[in-house]
Amino acid sequence: MRCFASVFIGLLLAASALADVPSDIRALTGARTRIAWCRDAGDGTDPFANGESLRLVGIDTDDGRGERVILGQPSGYAKPLITPDSAEQTGPARIISFSSDASTRNFTLGQHGDRLVLRLRTPFTGPNGTNPEVEIFPVAAGKPHHVILAYMPDLLVGYLDGRQVLVSTRVQGDFGNWAPGQRLLFGDEWTGGRDWAGSLEGVAIYSRFIDMPEAEQHYAAFAPRLNGRKSVPRIAVEAKLIAVTPTPAVKDIQPYRRALVEYAYDVTKVLDGRCDAKRILVAHWAIMDAQPIPLGRKLGDVCRLLIERMADNPQLESERRIVNEGYVEVPVYYESK
Repeated sequence: MRCFASVFIGLLLAASALADVPSDIRALTGARTRIAWCRDAGDGTDPFANGESLRLVGIDTDDGRGERVILGQPSGYAKPLITPDSAEQTGPARIISFSSDASTRNFTLGQHGDRLVLRLRTPFTGPNGTNPEVEIFPVAAGKPHHVILAYMPDLLVGYLDGRQVLVSTRVQGDFGNWAPGQRLLFGDEWTGGRDWAGSLEGVAIYSRFIDMPEAEQHYAAFAPRLNGRKSVPRIAVEAKLIAVTPTPAVKDIQPYRRALVEYAYDVTKVLDGRCDAKRILVAHWAIMDAQPIPLGRKLGDVCRLLIERMADNPQLESERRIVNEGYVEVPVYYESK
């Protein structure tokens, strides 16, 4: 799984009673779970969370603190966005999956080739949700797509960028055979091997059907933010590695399944962009999907790095990061590729 370049990744549970009972959430996901959702902080007339007066609220099932405000300042938040890195993905590659292995699930949204596919478990489609597996619509690599899928018994509807592009009756039945013990996953299968390359933003799951007017309303609220978004500046440098932060054991970062570590470099040459600092810290992915990622660098190596300012990547604030405490006054960057 590539790292998620996401401004906000959260699970919005319309069944709000779950948010008051951490043990129920844990039973649903099968593991420690952190959930974030938006709450109308205005006059109560924005039930679909499309406006700019929303408060970000969350809960951690295992910290004993219960529901609390994450960001107190009311604002607007992103809606579902999928950006594939490639149009040649197989498996299908798992984008969002509520499953326990490659053949058992309650639902999976994936990508096969350049098309999104859905596996949805019902008494008719079976434990793998593949009878049938439904092709949704094609997606282009490198382009963000605002995707909504809505299902009621015997009717599947898909919306792409505010337009209805799929109406299908191929999937039949309800969720009466959904299995306990499934895990909510992003970017891969629980057992691995179904890696998806791309980015997710603003994932939401509702306990009701979404019709055409509401889908249009979601996209209309989101599109101006997307169109006005500026790309993060990237800087190419040549730098000498002067300090390595040890990669922790996977068990030491639990419940996280991935981690960044900071290496210190002396910049020897700026190849593209602007970097005034002569010494920098660069955060590298060292663990991904509970697997160590060998960086293959040793002290004294001169490396070519493509980096971004850490301050320009707020989506990384919630990640497990192993800092290098010997360089506290040194600017921090993120190796983007």
